[in-house]
Amino acid sequence: MEPHLWQDPKWQTFYVVWYDGKGTRHRTALKPPNSKRGVKDQPTANRLLAAFKRDLLLGKIKTIVPGSQIRLYDFVDEFMRHKEGRQQPESTLRLYRDALNKAKAVWKDVPMGHIRAKHFDDYITGLSLAGLKEPTVNKNYRHLKHAIKKAIIWGYTPPILEFPSPLSEAEQIRYLTRPEFVRLLDVLADDPLFYDFCMFSAYGGLRSGEILRLMMADLDNPVGFIRIVSKQKNRREDRTPIGEFLRVVVDRCIARGVKKIFPWKTETWISQKFKAAIRSADLRDEIRFHDLRHTFASHLAMGDKSDKAVQGLLRHRSSASTQKYMKLSNAYLAEAVSDFSMGPVPAPRAKRRIKVSHNSDK
Repeated sequence: MEPHLWQDPKWQTFYVVWYDGKGTRHRTALKPPNSKRGVKDQPTANRLLAAFKRDLLLGKIKTIVPGSQIRLYDFVDEFMRHKEGRQQPESTLRLYRDALNKAKAVWKDVPMGHIRAKHFDDYITGLSLAGLKEPTVNKNYRHLKHAIKKAIIWGYTPPILEFPSPLSEAEQIRYLTRPEFVRLLDVLADDPLFYDFCMFSAYGGLRSGEILRLMMADLDNPVGFIRIVSKQKNRREDRTPIGEFLRVVVDRCIARGVKKIFPWKTETWISQKFKAAIRSADLRDEIRFHDLRHTFASHLAMGDKSDKAVQGLLRHRSSASTQKYMKLSNAYLAEAVSDFSMGPVPAPRAKRRIKVSHNSDK
């Protein structure tokens, strides 16, 4: 493939992307002679690209051994710039950042070309010994593995033939049953503002960060819908309908007449406040605020709403993500099979005995 330009979406500097004789992909920053700064203007980048092609044909460009010229810390910075340039949600960026920072703590500044499957085993073991629970370890591992697969594509890391298996997780009920939800509401009723905050998740499926960003202009925009504005630069907007029960909450918020619907700023504070309510209601310790979103999805599914409808209300791009949210209670499953029938079937008959004669013909 012909060498071509690539521009970093965040820093606007130009790189040349090229392939050596073995088909390995490389990316080299374009810099004017005697300069340490990368080029940001297209005409200069085009001239340097032409010069690079000439040097490549003359054999003046040395092939970079994959991974030998970049170490983990530099790769993390480059990978995060790549993700930011793809307009990833802040919540997703935070997950990658946390997972990669944990890798830096366990692996130190290892050359990318030295990474092997053993490093992932050490990563999983290190997080487990630090006291992280299995779901948290696996979540970090998934995001780290995705990042390293990108390093393999970029030619920084040799292919890893087999990644270690994640930790086995005990099945957890991530939604609240109706009795649990009622007990929680009884506790939340003493704090009307936080009560309404939780209702946006339980009856609207909104994430805590989305609720924190709600402004008066987002309610009934258009009428009957809530506008959900992303934190990203592209300001991509979603809208979710206001159901019958959520309408009461929305009208209450409108009546308060404040520009920003809720005064709080951090999701961490919301999580701590919700945990206190869970303890006061004497519910399962593992219940998190995000489980209200799981509750919303699961009870929609148990109300026989279609998978596509639930996916649309959760605003998931992938149906696989929606399936993780839709869990069915034992009572619902028992009811589903209670009148199951494939039509009339004949009753079993008693097994007939066949007499076998032991007399032989003479």
